[in-house]
Amino acid sequence: VDGNVNEAEVVAVRKFFARTFGQAKANRLFKELKNNPPISNDIDQIVNDIKARVEPTKLFIIIQFLFSVAVVDREFAIDEEEFIFSVGRKLGFSTERLIEIKSQFMGYSQSSTSSDESDLKVLGLDKGATKDDIKAAYRRLAKTYHPDKLAGIDDAIKKIAEEKFREIKDAYENLIKKPEYV
Repeated sequence: VDGNVNEAEVVAVRKFFARTFGQAKANRLFKELKNNPPISNDIDQIVNDIKARVEPTKLFIIIQFLFSVAVVDREFAIDEEEFIFSVGRKLGFSTERLIEIKSQFMGYSQSSTSSDESDLKVLGLDKGATKDDIKAAYRRLAKTYHPDKLAGIDDAIKKIAEEKFREIKDAYENLIKKPEYV
């Protein structure tokens, strides 16, 4: 999308396919792709093909894959973000869900001095949230950011997810032990 395919992006794609399908099958897939006619540039057609062939529960991995390739060169272009969000919406994801997935790859970190307000922000909540709100937000985010959800993704990306998951867990633990939430 950004008009620049660099070596890091190619390596990231190859690693993802090798981890996901095994090295032998990945090699066969790349060979077939190289020897067959080019894939259509019609994104709507590609998305419809994906939706027809991929289980809905696996679509999350496709969005993660797109973000991981977009950030591997350490430059996340606006065009790349717009493209991924467009594909994500066509696959049925809400903008809010895409923002949550994107944040796995942006390397957010929490300062060591945590306040209620920043902990609430980490959980996506506003002042005045209840204990039930905090628990529900934590459960939702834990499902989204748990590093086990990143099967087949580069180790550097997994590390970012682990940091984000730790940040979410710390925010939850800081808030839930406060008297106003007990």
